[in-house]
Amino acid sequence: MKSFVFLFCILALGGDLFAGIESYDSTHSYTYDSTQLEDSISKLRFDYTNSKFIKGKSGLSIFYSVSTGTLTETSTSAIVGLSQNSPYTIGLSFFKEFNYNASISSSIYILKFAATVTEQDGTLVEVGVPMEYGFTGYFNYKFDTRYILPTLYTGIDIEQFSSFNTDKLADLEPLSTRVNRLLYMTLGISHRFLLFNKKAVIKVSVSKSISSSQSSASIDNPLPFSGSKALLYLNLQLLKQWSVHTLLKRHNLTGATNLVITRMGFGVGYSF
Repeated sequence: MKSFVFLFCILALGGDLFAGIESYDSTHSYTYDSTQLEDSISKLRFDYTNSKFIKGKSGLSIFYSVSTGTLTETSTSAIVGLSQNSPYTIGLSFFKEFNYNASISSSIYILKFAATVTEQDGTLVEVGVPMEYGFTGYFNYKFDTRYILPTLYTGIDIEQFSSFNTDKLADLEPLSTRVNRLLYMTLGISHRFLLFNKKAVIKVSVSKSISSSQSSASIDNPLPFSGSKALLYLNLQLLKQWSVHTLLKRHNLTGATNLVITRMGFGVGYSF
């Protein structure tokens, strides 16, 4: 009898102890897991609404530059050389990031010339040259930074610029301008780095014309220009919103005449 009572007490005590442990573990586990789950959900919610990977940024900037260069246009009978000095280029640029890798960018500009023309006989003649207009629109893809690869970009360039009636000078026609409009496909690379402990970006691109038109086309050879252009561009961020830039651009085009344009520019930019 005493043994039965002792065994009953042991079982009862063990049952209470097991129930207490189960209750403690259940309560403790539930409280810990729910708190951890809430923290994870809150962190995930914060990352979703604030992460650059999910929600990309956008920006708008303006730029101003001066440039100098040369235009050489040749035909079978004459050569025109133009000193291309520009007191200003004014433009706007825009970018929009979709995530860490993908973004779009575009720019538009107008360029004013102060030109002096040298004809084949060496006589200097000042000619009013119409303004140049340009537009770019690109898709950019940035590789993972651990591979130290540049950003690739591709898109279109549109330019409107002037050439001359060089092929008709031998017929004693007075010197006049022709307005050219070209559409290019562009492929380029860009890379960000530090220069003098300042953020910098360098861009290199090549463009191939895919469409072209010309006002006052030559009667003898109405073929519009086609060809390519290349660009080297460097931008250095001096302050949070201010930057300076330099560029070198070269056109090689053929049509009724052969046209080579080389230009170097320097300028400043402001980001909003």
